[in-house]
Amino acid sequence: MKRDVILGAVTGALCIVFYLETLKVNNLAFAKVGADLWPQIAIGCIFVLSIVQVIVGFKAPAEAPAEAGDGLLEKLFTPVVVFGTMIAFPLLVPVLGMTVSGALMVLTLLSILGPKTPLAMLLHVTITLVSVLSITFIFTRIMGIVLPGFAL
Repeated sequence: MKRDVILGAVTGALCIVFYLETLKVNNLAFAKVGADLWPQIAIGCIFVLSIVQVIVGFKAPAEAPAEAGDGLLEKLFTPVVVFGTMIAFPLLVPVLGMTVSGALMVLTLLSILGPKTPLAMLLHVTITLVSVLSITFIFTRIMGIVLPGFAL
């Protein structure tokens, strides 16, 4: 079986488990919406994406075998970069705030792992600003959550 299909299926199964756990959350009488609503929305979105990953994984052609030149460093580059940024993000939040740390994380990941042409870099900055500022707006203005270090 293809790796994408397995990862999508495992992610979908975890989403089902997490969704069932949200049903056990106690809702407070004074809240506008239940404490389980936003996690259920996020879990639902991730579940839909996992189903898409499984479908695309079945339709995608088989992966080419690894070439002789693929060494350990080439195989570990992406996981190490992602792991490093995921560790740096929570360490930077208390210092720089949620919005700036999130923007640095997204821009770093896109710039290191994505294409490096001038147009692509402009697109990376655009994606970073739109995504991070949108999420900040949703959390601070719509959900009423105070983020560390910055609010719109």
